[in-house]
Amino acid sequence: MDNKPIVLVVDDEQTNVDIVSNILTDKYDLRVAHNGTKALMAIEKFNIELILLDIQMPGINGFEVAKQIREQKKYDHIPIIFLTSQKNEDSIVEGFDIGGNDYITKPFNPKELIARVQTHLHVHQLQKFLEMMLNMQSTIIVLSDGADLTFINQTGLDFFDFEDSDQFFKYFTCICDAFVNIKGCFYPNPDDQSGEWIEKIQKLPQDKRNVAIRSKDSKITIFHVSVQSIPASTMYIIDFNDITESIEKQRLLEEQVIHDPLTGAYNRTYFHQNVDRFTKNNRYNDELKVVAFFDIDYFKQVNDTYGHDVGDIILQEFVEVIQNSIRDTDTLIRWGGEEFILIVSLQERAFVEKILEKLRSAIEQYNFTTIGNITCSIGATFFQTNEDIYDTIKRADIALYQSKSDGRNRITLL
Repeated sequence: MDNKPIVLVVDDEQTNVDIVSNILTDKYDLRVAHNGTKALMAIEKFNIELILLDIQMPGINGFEVAKQIREQKKYDHIPIIFLTSQKNEDSIVEGFDIGGNDYITKPFNPKELIARVQTHLHVHQLQKFLEMMLNMQSTIIVLSDGADLTFINQTGLDFFDFEDSDQFFKYFTCICDAFVNIKGCFYPNPDDQSGEWIEKIQKLPQDKRNVAIRSKDSKITIFHVSVQSIPASTMYIIDFNDITESIEKQRLLEEQVIHDPLTGAYNRTYFHQNVDRFTKNNRYNDELKVVAFFDIDYFKQVNDTYGHDVGDIILQEFVEVIQNSIRDTDTLIRWGGEEFILIVSLQERAFVEKILEKLRSAIEQYNFTTIGNITCSIGATFFQTNEDIYDTIKRADIALYQSKSDGRNRITLL
């Protein structure tokens, strides 16, 4: 008997209960409730898999019982078949609107009763099997029509740190409520209609179907989203696959490509990739762009005297001194060897020499490892609107040559 599906029969008339019992008792483990209150208690107590529910009962009628069941997420999947002597169309429609799955009119046709119970139990058990399979997945999976959630698997509950789906559904009505608006990830428009986000994300290329979600501990995780529609239904199976680690690996690879491995400064690759960004601001506002060449004075002698290992340390410390003295909006690029380019945006020309002098002085006063003090020569110029920035760099290089010719450890501004 323990292996039989548990069916709850709710009817205030014992005669009807006996009839149902005679028809179903061989195949099902029947539980009986003679009123709505006891029916709700039985649902709490037993693992009910289907409910045969009489509509006309004293106290809480069948419609009210069904309504209370459907209001509880943990029970709203249980099939409800209404038992009624009414063939009133409005009553039947009301039952379906409340959440009933089917209805059978009295007096019962035994074959019809068995067939309907078997069909709904089969569908219910398939749904339970599907949920079991989804709960075994390592990805977060939800069932939704785009707006309302009907299921989230255990992986999802663990991620959001909820004990059960009821808690989750009270916190989120749409899974998109958990999305975070960050660069590179899909984020729904606040003005979109319910469920519209699913249509939009399905239209994106596969590599763009990523969303950022914040867990309850405020950690942001990047997920790739896969959407599968369920045939003959408005529901979707939405799979969230954690790709945070692969995204981070990709980011690190990209960082390696655009950074000098020795000093951590940007490299020429970064400059070539961002030429438009360095020049476009000048075309649309009055911002001044300064390009300055830095060259460590007599650096060859450092390598010849102390070796390249010490020379590498000097380059690292040289970059550190400059990085500590400039703004986040300024860009330092290792152009080659001991030469670096600094790109600075300013509002007034008067500040240029003050900034460059501050950097020159910081280098001169710093106590470098092993060798003590060194100096640097600086050549700078302004980027001209609509100018090829490579021409600007040539002019800065000429200014640098002038600083070296004039005795080094100085600034030339052309």
